[in-house]
Amino acid sequence: MMTVPQETAIKFFNSLMHGVDVTTIMRSDMPIWETILGTIETFVLGWLFGAFIACCYNCCAKPLRSTELGS
Repeated sequence: MMTVPQETAIKFFNSLMHGVDVTTIMRSDMPIWETILGTIETFVLGWLFGAFIACCYNCCAKPLRSTELGS
């Protein structure tokens, strides 16, 4: 938010959210600790979501028979 004007950021996030108006929830006076905490939370949630997808994939995948393994 500090690298672009507020109007540009609002247009970008409005288009990213497919027209949802984010004007009322965007603020530009965030302290640095909230920015760092939000970045860490984003990475942790991304990792947890990836682990969940991997767990579902591994649990639901059809196990290979020995003839399919080539031995």
